[in-house]
Amino acid sequence: MKNLEKRLEELKNDYQSVPIPEDGRERLKDAMQKAKEEIAMNERKNHQNKNHSLFRRFGALAAALALVLALPNSNAQVARAMGELPVVGTFFRAVTVRQFQYEDEGASAQVEVPELRTNSDSSAAEQVNADVARYVDGLTEEFRSRVQELDGQAHTDLTVEYEVVTDTEDWLTLRLYAETVEASGAQFERYYNIDKAADKVVQLSDLFSDKDQGLKLVSEDIKRQMREQMKADDSVSYFLDSDIPEDDFHQVKDDQNFWLDSNGNLVVCFDEYEVAPGSMGLVQFTVERGVFADALAK
Repeated sequence: MKNLEKRLEELKNDYQSVPIPEDGRERLKDAMQKAKEEIAMNERKNHQNKNHSLFRRFGALAAALALVLALPNSNAQVARAMGELPVVGTFFRAVTVRQFQYEDEGASAQVEVPELRTNSDSSAAEQVNADVARYVDGLTEEFRSRVQELDGQAHTDLTVEYEVVTDTEDWLTLRLYAETVEASGAQFERYYNIDKAADKVVQLSDLFSDKDQGLKLVSEDIKRQMREQMKADDSVSYFLDSDIPEDDFHQVKDDQNFWLDSNGNLVVCFDEYEVAPGSMGLVQFTVERGVFADALAK
């Protein structure tokens, strides 16, 4: 009993200290209140049945902690508390394991390094974590080098952020966003897709039983959308049907950035300058599932 009440008190402290959105804070507050009411009700209703009461109180506290896990920017203490509780099935969560901040007259950096944590061993999570660490470390080292080279004579910025785009029973997508600014800016994204059941990092070509057919269907639909957008708006421009065909967009890559929306449609993502001028920024195309359904791996 004392341990449970102590855990609930720790959760209260976490609630007060974690920087979460107001709607998330209210949901967490409600869950904590329900946990308290559950404990009090069980003590009155069945004081003699200690084992049953203990189980019910533990379940209420676990529900409150599970809500903390669902909220963004949960801190390390809450993550550790959640990791101590039994959970059915494999779950993934993204936590910030390192931060790099730098500020002077000629440069600034705000970098968050995420890591996927699971309640069981996952080679897919390990693979993603290793790649994220290499990528972000590379950006950070390049930033440090530029700061030394510029020596305050020009400004340079680096931003690295992340978010979990999709998290379902079977699928997780982690988005890593980076932006560098010097004489001009450049934006980059990386999407990491994990098939939880197979414990596998999935690239775009893996979705299809016939890779060539699947990538061709997706690419042709993207070209169709590009042409329609350029026809409807003169300010829209893509590297397509130009006087320099070798520079035009022809087909998505095997490892093209993508994610799946709630309807199973494919959202294909391109970095700045990849298929369009820099003025277009990062661009995405949603390819409806029906376009490529026949080519999907069974």
